[in-house]
Amino acid sequence: MMMKIKKLAIFFGLIAVVLCLVFCLVVWNKKTKLSVLFVDIQEPVKSAFTTQLSQIAKRKPVFNAFKGDIASLKNASKKADLIFAYNGQAASEISEFAKEIPGYILQTVPENFLNDKKNACPILLDHYGIFYYEKARRDAHIQYATSFTEFQSYLEDVKPYVEIPLFVPGGSDSRLLAFVGAVTEGVFGSDAYVNFVNALKNYKGIDDLLKTKISSDKTVKDAFDIILDFERNGYLHSAWLGVMPHEFKNYTLDSRFAIAFVSLSDYRMLDADLGQEFSMDRMQVLDTKVKHGIIAPVIQVFCTSEKKIALDAVAALSEIEVLNDISDATKLALASAFAPSYDKQSDDVRFLAASCYSGPISDPLIAAFELDEKRGKSFCTDLRTYLKKISKNTCSFP
Repeated sequence: MMMKIKKLAIFFGLIAVVLCLVFCLVVWNKKTKLSVLFVDIQEPVKSAFTTQLSQIAKRKPVFNAFKGDIASLKNASKKADLIFAYNGQAASEISEFAKEIPGYILQTVPENFLNDKKNACPILLDHYGIFYYEKARRDAHIQYATSFTEFQSYLEDVKPYVEIPLFVPGGSDSRLLAFVGAVTEGVFGSDAYVNFVNALKNYKGIDDLLKTKISSDKTVKDAFDIILDFERNGYLHSAWLGVMPHEFKNYTLDSRFAIAFVSLSDYRMLDADLGQEFSMDRMQVLDTKVKHGIIAPVIQVFCTSEKKIALDAVAALSEIEVLNDISDATKLALASAFAPSYDKQSDDVRFLAASCYSGPISDPLIAAFELDEKRGKSFCTDLRTYLKKISKNTCSFP
């Protein structure tokens, strides 16, 4: 009888040890397993972060991609330790529950790049700006514009030398809204731009939007009128609202334009020889006394768990060597003031953003419609219809 009891005790003891080991393994697995969520982050950026995090983490992280609405984002975020997102609508939601990031990690990032809660670490910047085609500038013997008024004069003066003074791929929703947003910001300032974005968030119809005030004496219609004037003056291709970003390279090869309004990512589609023919700048401003920012979507990382490995990963992503590898892989600008960016263009983006009072601000599509793609597409359709209807385009471009 005693022997039987002893065997049972040993048996249950072994079970207890096994259960304890299983429990410890589960706890260890949970603490050391890094779950990463990419919110609307495209290639090659996603691959660059995946590569670095796979090298940083002790175990292979779990990577997931997200594109959806607010409710879906909240559910997906519950399972993530790190979330990568642009400084747009999704980031605003994530910042409500993300953990604060220590100052020693953020200390290399310019203050005007950070959100109010200091719980996002900016890593990369794209940029929607103007790219001067040097051949056209040399042919026309004109200097770079230093104000919005000079920018308009530049487009007028270069008309005899090119087919299209200003190339804008308005067939892309993001580029169309970035162009409208950059003009709005450049002419009326960053406060007006924020008001414009807020109006888009509440968009119900084009007629109501046109009447919405973006400053004390200006409305959304005033911003749209500038775009319409560009059309009437023959600065834009007659079919610019159907041109796509991938056509940028062919337009360049054919020397058809003087200035391109594209993103830094679009510019990277050009090979090295073609790229050397361009000089980049922000959309010019009308009044330097008004607060300004630049349309430069920021890719940032949020820490959303208490795991040590999560914060360690964020810290590792702020190290200069890691940032150099990320910049080389993506060819985008780095947010860190200490790490050298990929080239002059990406370094200039960082400088321009840091020199602006309002810093880098997101493009309208990400800022207003990132979590409601259907509404974003609907608005862009309405906007194109409005511009085509109102415009009295007299340009003779094919």
